[in-house]
Amino acid sequence: STADDTADSSGSSGSDQTIISSSNQFKQLCSGLRPIKFNVIRTVLPVNLTQAGPLGLTVVDYKPPGMGNMAAGYARIAAVESNSQAHAAGLRVGDFITYPGTKGGVAIPVHIFTNTLSTFRPLVFDVLRPGLDFDALDSINRNNTR
Repeated sequence: STADDTADSSGSSGSDQTIISSSNQFKQLCSGLRPIKFNVIRTVLPVNLTQAGPLGLTVVDYKPPGMGNMAAGYARIAAVESNSQAHAAGLRVGDFITYPGTKGGVAIPVHIFTNTLSTFRPLVFDVLRPGLDFDALDSINRNNTR
């Protein structure tokens, strides 16, 4: 047995650990906690690929959870090759390929992108890049830990 195994909430072991021995202690500890909130930002980037040849990206059939048995999923970028057209255009893994002018609101089904559109030049589309607003998240977390 070590000192940490036998430490109590008085901190006699010198560690910052507290052993909770009852549900009332747990409820008391959790009563001051607030949920963490954060902003999800959506960046929409226009893409215009003009060179003939391979694009240098791999897309997958993404079907969002809770959408039932969709016949076709959305085209989502799974890989970007270095020094390719896709890399030069700033595409990233996780980007959704969307129709241009829809502000990222209408995703292109994967079969349409892979079977039809990927052979066109110039190939014009938008990508939706979901992400977190980390500055807002840091600010909120600092306020929650007061």
